[in-house]
Parts: sequence; structure tokens; C-alpha cells
Amino acid sequence: MLINILCCSAFSTQAYSADEEWKFTLKNAYIDRNYDNPDVKDTGSWSQSASLFYNSNMHDTPLEIGGTPIQIGANASAQYAVRLSQDKHVADTVLPFDKATQSQAPDYLKYGATLKLGYNKTLLSIGELWLDLPVTTVDASRQLLTSYWGTNLKSQLNDKLFAEIGRIEKVSPRNEEDFHRFSFTSKGVTAYSDGLNYLDLRYQFTPTLKGEYYFGNMEDLYNKHYVGVDHIWKNSNFSVNSKFKYFNAKD
Repeated sequence: MLINILCCSAFSTQAYSADEEWKFTLKNAYIDRNYDNPDVKDTGSWSQSASLFYNSNMHDTPLEIGGTPIQIGANASAQYAVRLSQDKHVADTVLPFDKATQSQAPDYLKYGATLKLGYNKTLLSIGELWLDLPVTTVDASRQLLTSYWGTNLKSQLNDKLFAEIGRIEKVSPRNEEDFHRFSFTSKGVTAYSDGLNYLDLRYQFTPTLKGEYYFGNMEDLYNKHYVGVDHIWKNSNFSVNSKFKYFNAKD
């Protein structure tokens, strides 16, 4: 039998101005996994984090295309967590773990920055990315947040169609510092990829029905197709949200 305990408490405050947004978050996380099997070590940790996120609005530049100015902006983040519990000498998917010394890190730091260029209804982002896609999402289930490093282009093509294309070169997992190449381990063998190339299309058929198609090419590893439908039915007292998701992955 496996007993999981996950307890998190968070405090967040935000400050806004005409040109920028600051967000400061404190998060206390206690995670414990107890196994009945005496040959399997219990895992978990207790940690405290402090994170600061900066997001600027877009500002016009002197450069114009067809009378419409090109805009510029920037984002930045710094996330830090410290271990409050004793070292269990086992990987817990929360704190960085050194396999050579079999020890949990006493603390860890993640940081990144993003350059944003905008034109009309199109936005180009270069650097740290916070993605909400079928394969690459922001994981907030542990202590510090997952983020990605690369370039993407988002565009509102018309009132109903939204398109996003990108190349993601590295990932900063929730339990590691810095940005690393994508990898996949099977039967003790780890294969690496130089990056993920993707296309994401979202179409709003009606105010309550949305469709999505996604294709991702993880170089040297696999191709993945995704089709999703999201429907919301509402009345005066409650609503029902139905989601259909289909994945197809090939080596």
C-alpha cells in the first residue's frame, strides 16, 4: 500500500501600474509518500519558496509597418526554495537530487527572462516561456514551477481562429535548476532531443464550443498529434464542462 500526503499553502500578492505587473508568491509545501514495502524508501520533503514574477505591458517603438508600430516588452522570473526537513537521501520529485552523493539539495534557484515583440494581433516571445499546450504545460503541483526556453509566435488570425507555432529547445523541470535538453528514459536507456517544434490551432465554433489541433515534433524521439474539443453547458444554477482529448504518438 502507498500513502501519499501533499499539503501546500501559498500566499500571493500582486502590484500593478500602467506599464508593468509584479507578482510575489510564498509557498510552503509538505509532501510525503509512505510505502509498506520495507525495500522501498519513503520519499518526500518539507520546503519553503519565495518567487517573484515581472510582466511588462507592450510599448510602441519608432518602427512601423503599414502605419502600425512594432511593440516591445519583457518578462522575468526568479524562484527560490529552501528545504526545511532532514535529507531523506532519496529523490522525491520536489527538490533536486544528486545521484552520485544520494542527497537532496538544501535549496535551489530558477530564473529566466523573456523578450516580447508585438505587431497588431501577433506576439513573438524569445527566452523563458510559460506554455499551456497538450504536451508542454506549467506544472504547479510541487514547489517551483516548470518553465521552457525557446521561441514562439502567437497570432489571432480572425475572431474565431488562434494560431501558435514555436520551437522549444530546453525545459527547466519542477525539481531541477537551470534549463536542460528534453530526454526520455525507457528500460534504463536515456535518449535526448535537441528541441520540440510544434503547431497549435484553436477555433471557437460557438461561444460554448471550442476545438483544438496540435502537432509536436520532438526531434529524434517522437511525433505527436492531438485533437481536443471543449464544451460548456450552462443554466442559471450550474454549468457542465465536457472535454474530449485524443493523443496519437509515434516514434
